Amino acid sequence: LVITFYKDDPQAMIWQDREAFNKRFIAKLSIEQPTNLNHVLDDLGSPDLTYAKRVEENVWQIIFYRTQHVKSDGITTMDECT
Repeated sequence: LVITFYKDDPQAMIWQDREAFNKRFIAKLSIEQPTNLNHVLDDLGSPDLTYAKRVEENVWQIIFYRTQHVKSDGITTMDECT
């Protein structure tokens, strides 16, 4: 018996599985232990929504991933994301 494990690929998941995967991954994140942006992008893939915000001299990139389905219209909105 041979068991091979493959890294989860959110891009290949159906939308219901991807939402659940995103939700589980995000729930594990902690402010006390900051996570590198590249680590998030490697595990979750491209964000569903991205914004940039300037606070004084700093520019923050804010990324959102869909974690809950609200409306079947083919558009991902903020109320569907974390």
